[in-house]
Amino acid sequence: MRNRLIMSMPNRIVAKNIFRRQGYASPMSESALPNLETLRILSGLSRKELGAKLGLAERSIGRYENGESEPGLSELKKMAAFFGVTVAYLIGESEDSQALRRARG
Repeated sequence: MRNRLIMSMPNRIVAKNIFRRQGYASPMSESALPNLETLRILSGLSRKELGAKLGLAERSIGRYENGESEPGLSELKKMAAFFGVTVAYLIGESEDSQALRRARG
């Protein structure tokens, strides 16, 4: 299990922006869904298009990809089913060598 710095969301965003401005990789930039953006891009979808297909806002997809928010279990299941991967793969807890091939079409 990954260790995470516990911060309130506004403080987390401020800290992330400070790190970016100073040219450092933010320790809070780790996404809860490290494979979501890759799957979305390989599928040829914008955040808006993916959100529409999943019944989620474009902004929510962006926040999930950037690590600013974490989806609930129902959203995780929707995303996993849409891409044909496991929830474990989406959250980076397992590797699925076939996932990227499926996402490419």
